[in-house]
Amino acid sequence: MSDNPPKVPDVVIVLEGARALIADPQNWTRGCLAANENGWPCGPEEPGATRFCAIGATWASAERAERAGLDPKRAAVARVRAELALYAVAPLVPGLTSVQSYNDRPQTTHADILQLFDRALERVRR
Repeated sequence: MSDNPPKVPDVVIVLEGARALIADPQNWTRGCLAANENGWPCGPEEPGATRFCAIGATWASAERAERAGLDPKRAAVARVRAELALYAVAPLVPGLTSVQSYNDRPQTTHADILQLFDRALERVRR
């Protein structure tokens, strides 16, 4: 029996980090991957980014995981796997072709996006 706790998969780290970034509705945005505190669009990896869409949050989370020591290639793969997990559980809505368009549609709520992350996490933990 090992004293080492089980290793958390990289994709779980990225999804959990992304969900945490947008857990507060003030940190969620629409219409761009990320925005600064003034609401201006910016890159999700930029230090001034404080608001994120669902996909932008995965980019920012992977970047933070990399800064915390995750190998850059593993961080990139985890980001892609996180995005694929979000796509896999996203609701089928006629006319929408991406997680970003689901995030940006007026009928989608912050709670809907958090639920999307919860379903994606459930899927990757199986």
